[in-house]
Amino acid sequence: MLRRVYDECEDWRKKVKKRIRKTTPAVVFVGSSRDYELWDNGRAWQTREVYPYWQGQLTELVEDLGTKAERVVLLAETPFLNFDPIDCLADKNVSSCDPPTRLVVDGDYAALEADAADAGGAAVLSVNELLCPGRSCPVVVDGTVVFRDKHHVTASYMERLSKPIGNLLEGRAPYPSPDPSADVEAQPAS
Repeated sequence: MLRRVYDECEDWRKKVKKRIRKTTPAVVFVGSSRDYELWDNGRAWQTREVYPYWQGQLTELVEDLGTKAERVVLLAETPFLNFDPIDCLADKNVSSCDPPTRLVVDGDYAALEADAADAGGAAVLSVNELLCPGRSCPVVVDGTVVFRDKHHVTASYMERLSKPIGNLLEGRAPYPSPDPSADVEAQPAS
């Protein structure tokens, strides 16, 4: 515990905003995480307890960034696993490591992000449907480890998702839909 006010994040944000103002980028990507305590008068508040405050601050941030950049994209929070995936991968039955989506993706926080982005004029980019394509979030896909810890995706898996994420950023479906005529071989005319 620091036993002092932690100013480093606020100082960093001020410097980043100043740089963004100077460079006027085409796109600013911003992310946040709900897994922080907020301190007020010696009491720690979990983010869920202060969602209205958190949403207001996030709205204000994306709104402010929108005055400095052509486009602001809020990167939605990724799943929070309730176990260390590396420990679980040591088990022989790796499929037992795949947590249910409903337990690791916070729907309330996703709604908060969507509302804040909408109110602040930003877009939301969520890769959660790519990370959790069904009822569970696999920790290994085709031999590639997905999560390096409880909340971070591995660089190798993100590299695999680069094309689908690019498609999402451009407003397209992450994966092209199959062309129904692609499987039909040319039939000779009768």
